[in-house]
Amino acid sequence: MLLDRIALAAAIVLPPVGFVLGLVASARGRAYRGWASAMARASLWVAVGMTFVFIVAGVFLWSEQQKRLADEESAQAAAEAHAALVEESAAFCGALAGSPVLATDAADFGWPAADDPAGYVPAISAYAASWQGLVPLAPAVIAEQVTSASAQIDQIVARAASFPETNRAGDILDLQAVPEIAAVQAHVSEYCAPAGTGE
Repeated sequence: MLLDRIALAAAIVLPPVGFVLGLVASARGRAYRGWASAMARASLWVAVGMTFVFIVAGVFLWSEQQKRLADEESAQAAAEAHAALVEESAAFCGALAGSPVLATDAADFGWPAADDPAGYVPAISAYAASWQGLVPLAPAVIAEQVTSASAQIDQIVARAASFPETNRAGDILDLQAVPEIAAVQAHVSEYCAPAGTGE
């Protein structure tokens, strides 16, 4: 019967409609023939199966959409947090501009040369003073590291000043042994790069 074919087609495209039409087709088949046609019965099973398929597909698409929205929110939150740290670090980064302290292309972190025109001890004392000036400007996330690094650099300068001979190589080794400098450098590279490179 035509209704049986319509019910089967609808069961594939619109399962709820196909299920209802399948029930109607089955009822009419029993009324006229005494039994429901195989196509009418098939439309019921197909409608149930396709309903399940559509539900699974809908749940999958919904979950993917929720995941995408969550990823976008997470990325936005990360970008906002990064921007906030850049803003918080502005004064700190500004103080570093033009300073040899933490020079990213120097393994000596900008430590003065042994033949500095101002004299080695005055030059390294000025270097330590530069670090001291960074302490009140450091953003909260690296404030502890900057304070600790400054204190250890003061100790290096004090030791160097107490020796009669200049030992820049030894002072550099002491400076490179300060672990907090690496954390401060990483922060500078991440949050001061735009200001430092003019981007």
